[in-house]
Formats: sequence, C-alpha cells, structure tokens
Amino acid sequence: MREPTGRALAVMDEAYRRHPFDRFWVSSLWDRAQLLIPLLLPRLEPARRSAVVTAMFSEGAAIGWLTSLFRHETFAHGRYGDRSRPETEWLFTNAELDRIIELMLGRYRTMSASDVFRCPDPVSLSFRLAAGGEMNKGRIGLSRQTLFQRKTSSRRLST
Repeated sequence: MREPTGRALAVMDEAYRRHPFDRFWVSSLWDRAQLLIPLLLPRLEPARRSAVVTAMFSEGAAIGWLTSLFRHETFAHGRYGDRSRPETEWLFTNAELDRIIELMLGRYRTMSASDVFRCPDPVSLSFRLAAGGEMNKGRIGLSRQTLFQRKTSSRRLST
C-alpha cells in the first residue's frame, strides 16, 4: 500500500481553493476524506502507521486540511474543550496526537505570514496556535484579529 505524500495531500487544500465550500456543511470534501482515515490507518502495521502519520503531518502540503484534522483530534481527545469523545471516535491514538501536536506546532512556528495567508482558513490556523499555547508564548507575530482582518479584506477584493 502506498503512503500519502505531501504532493498527494496538497489536493485537499487545492480543491478548496478552486471550489470553496462551506466546511461546516453536512459533508464537505474534507469531511469525506477524514472518513477514510479510520478505514485506512488500521490496515497498516504499527511501524508503517507511525511513518504515515509522521509523513502526513510533517510533509503534507494541505496544511488547511491537516489543521482541520488537528482541530478535530484536539477536541476529540479532550485536550482542548471541556470533555473528550469516546476513543472509538478518535482518528489517532493519544501517542499519535502527541506526535501530531509536536509536528504541527513546529510547522506553524516556521511559517511566514505569506504562508499563513495562503492557507484556505488562516483564522482556523491561528486558533490552533492559540490552543497549543503558541500565541501566548509570542512565537508568532500574527494575532487572530490581524488574520481575520486580512482574510475579510482579501474576500472583499476577490468579489
């Protein structure tokens, strides 16, 4: 079985850019792709599964989609918010989520402002930084307000 690569995962964000969809709709493209994770990951041997999760979150070009997975799991595991979901609803194990947090926060720290604004939803990315405590540590110079203002002004320019 071939593992997803950064190039293959880039499709998720590119699909959003070409045909923006309401990510809160009943079944978006990102939601349907997320449903594949619990079908495919359990088929892998533990070492291969670990390598795939690491490759997805360290090299995947679809930072918007990966951020949505990161958000889903942060809440599902009860790492943010007031309650966790049953383990049967998790996409990744606790150990995998620990690794995902490390990888994603590391990626966010290295992103330039232009990288952030190229994401389909830079506001969501900023909330992930805040949930990870990165905003409070001053490791990124962008505030959620700045991201929101930049996103709404770019929407006005494109309409």
